[in-house]
Amino acid sequence: MEAANKRIIQNIFRSYFSRIKHIKLPLKDIKAAEALMLCRTPEQGYNYLACPEGHEEKIQTHSCKHRSCPICADKAQHNWIESQKSRLLNCAHYHVIFTLPHEYLRLWQYNRKWFTQAIFKASHDTLMALLEDKKYLGATPGILMTLHTWGRQLNYHPHVHCLVTAGGVTKSNDWKALEGDYLLPIRVVKALYRGKLQSYIKTAIKQNVIKLPEDCSDRALLNCVNKLYK
Repeated sequence: MEAANKRIIQNIFRSYFSRIKHIKLPLKDIKAAEALMLCRTPEQGYNYLACPEGHEEKIQTHSCKHRSCPICADKAQHNWIESQKSRLLNCAHYHVIFTLPHEYLRLWQYNRKWFTQAIFKASHDTLMALLEDKKYLGATPGILMTLHTWGRQLNYHPHVHCLVTAGGVTKSNDWKALEGDYLLPIRVVKALYRGKLQSYIKTAIKQNVIKLPEDCSDRALLNCVNKLYK
């Protein structure tokens, strides 16, 4: 963002703050607005720099250093983005997310280790099975996977994030780029993933591999599994 645009945002706050400060807002929002309005202005304070030989004088205004300020946060944001780039796949890639139906949340809490392994395996096997199929890619892709157990609203929401290369290595050890504008047909991915995960859960219930809540029977859980196939 150019310096002029950053000042435009600051000037908008300065122009309209008198109108919005009477609205009931969280204190942190008021403090953020005040910091942004005063950032690098004489009211924020400044340092006076002068050459002892009288050649040059300079006034250096202080920054607010608030994380919401577009003037102060720009460099930190840029540095953060650059540092994250080194963690990404060094090629074109896609971001895929696999979730767990919330009907299984109680079961997850009783069997977190098993479910973590199951959701990873179902996600991985789904991507590999489809992308190694000549109908879609016909090569082995690279995949990075990580587990998140909470959603953006801090609600309990187990899901797996996957970064998948837009291509893969063939049996002859050659790179084959993915054609088209998308990784895989979403309906195909959903159906295969759902079938794999449901199958793992169903088998685990029948083999008494997972622990059930005290008020839940095998029959009730199997009925839930069958319902979720849809």
